[in-house]
Amino acid sequence: MRNSTKFTFQGYIMLKVYRSRLALKYGKDIIAIQEAINFEIYDTGIGISQENIQSLFKLFGKVMQKNKSINKEGIGLGLFITKSLAVSLGGTIEVFSEEGLYTSFIVTVPVTRNLKTAH
Repeated sequence: MRNSTKFTFQGYIMLKVYRSRLALKYGKDIIAIQEAINFEIYDTGIGISQENIQSLFKLFGKVMQKNKSINKEGIGLGLFITKSLAVSLGGTIEVFSEEGLYTSFIVTVPVTRNLKTAH
């Protein structure tokens, strides 16, 4: 969410939370379908070029902007940590963006149900 506020100068930022299904895979085979929850952050900010998307989730993977006054304080840890947490929970993170138009990050994590009954 912090990146959206740094890079959206006009337009809007939207946070959506919704249920979905997550395919659990072993190699290329789907072994189970599990309920999941999605957190989507969409903004109409400056967007990210396709070449920069490749480095977003790397440790210290800060994207350099054409305008050097944008994101001077960032060091490239936030999305690396976010992806690490999503994956450690069995989930995923996806990014969709078009430079100059929008960016959308979707974090999907499986929902674990506790089958014990409270008495």
